[in-house]
Amino acid sequence: MKIKITAPNKEYSGLIFGLQFKDGVHEGEDKDISKAVKAYFTSAGYKIETVKEPTKETAAQKKAREKAEKEAAAAQEGNTDGEDAGDAGDDKTEGENPLD
Repeated sequence: MKIKITAPNKEYSGLIFGLQFKDGVHEGEDKDISKAVKAYFTSAGYKIETVKEPTKETAAQKKAREKAEKEAAAAQEGNTDGEDAGDAGDDKTEGENPLD
């Protein structure tokens, strides 16, 4: 699991306990940092957070995502089923009173 440690000084670049910080940030593997070092960072005002790693998209997930994106784009255009938006199934002439 990856973690991100942010120093109180956002401009700090250098080593602390053997961890390289650049512009106040260190990113690395959680297993490589001892509990004692994490406790020090926390007590000294550093922010420690878990970095969620992106999962690899399967072919089926990609296909479903692309289909959903295509449908969303069509809906934005007012065209959800491939028909002309003007052919929405009403046979009324424009300007005609629906109560007549």
